Amino acid sequence: MRYLILSILIFSLCHRRETPDLKITQKTYVLRPGDNLDLTLRRLKIKDRYHLLEIARRGGFPIRRCRVGDTIRVRFQNDSLLDIAYKRGNDYCYYLSYDGLSMAYQWVEVKDEVVKGEITSTLYESMLSIGEPPDLVVDYASIFAWQIDFFTETRSGDSFFVLLKREYVDSVRIGYSRIEYLRYDGKVGTFSAFRFEGPDGRVGYYDEKGQSLKKVFLKAPLSYARISSYFSLSRLHPILKIRRPHWGVDYVAPRGTPVSALGDGIVTYAGWKGQYGRLVEIRHAKGYETRYGHLSRIREGIRKGRRVRQGDVIGYVGATGLATGPHLHFEMRHHNRPINPVRLKVLRSPGLKKEYLKAYKEHVDSILDLVKRIEDHSS
Repeated sequence: MRYLILSILIFSLCHRRETPDLKITQKTYVLRPGDNLDLTLRRLKIKDRYHLLEIARRGGFPIRRCRVGDTIRVRFQNDSLLDIAYKRGNDYCYYLSYDGLSMAYQWVEVKDEVVKGEITSTLYESMLSIGEPPDLVVDYASIFAWQIDFFTETRSGDSFFVLLKREYVDSVRIGYSRIEYLRYDGKVGTFSAFRFEGPDGRVGYYDEKGQSLKKVFLKAPLSYARISSYFSLSRLHPILKIRRPHWGVDYVAPRGTPVSALGDGIVTYAGWKGQYGRLVEIRHAKGYETRYGHLSRIREGIRKGRRVRQGDVIGYVGATGLATGPHLHFEMRHHNRPINPVRLKVLRSPGLKKEYLKAYKEHVDSILDLVKRIEDHSS
């Protein structure tokens, strides 16, 4: 599959050098009614956007023909703008690789490829060690966020598998458009997920039977941290040097790491609370409550009475209150009784409608057949 892209080839405004530990991050924005390229770049806080708009205009970018539902993906390399991709469905994409010097029309070739490997330390380090970008690790972990706690349940020797659509320009890999299928095999169990777009246009990831992967609560409120202290009825406090119950889980992570709401709910407290330091409390359905302590700061707008959705960022990791170093102290209660969040079993969200299951089964079979053909060809 090929589609046209506008490539504005740029080596770098600041002439940065390639290093093996480059940090690549990305932001994605789906256009809403009234949006245009200028407004979107402003919302994404892109510096030098006027210069970028002029380059795009001269290169034929459809600045005034943006449509609702179009997607703009912006990537940064060590906080400097790397590229911008503009997509309309799956048909074509304008691609701006930013250095402000020259323009050329190029073709993007999309290939179905397999990525697989074993866990040696963490999922993040294991994927990066075989040359995969950080955004693929994040997407993989996000899809399985309801099935696997990648902080407590991964073990050395576990394996991961991904079928994705990889993008190339002149045989040079520039990224990937989406994950079609993924699997995790480990001591915690075997999990599979298939991307499927139903007749109603809704896209999601489902297991082999068409059940949604989403659940009422995420498995953990952080990405890429490690657990330093588990739920315990008697723990030696590292500062007070006394034994007392530890009604939660401590996630060690760098200061400023985003903390997400475990599920939908209403904020019941947001502020300073003694040994917790900066704390956010959220009341969920069916008598559940979650607490997020030692935050360096609480996200702007998060206050008592505010309704939040699962995955919303509510604050950032810190060491406020009684803490030895940056970490998130996370608690969960049910009808005011402390429970161990690591062992919690929660209900799934609704799966596919019955009338979609036949089409889904055919889709799953075609994906597994494609995987087999790719594997046979590479062996």
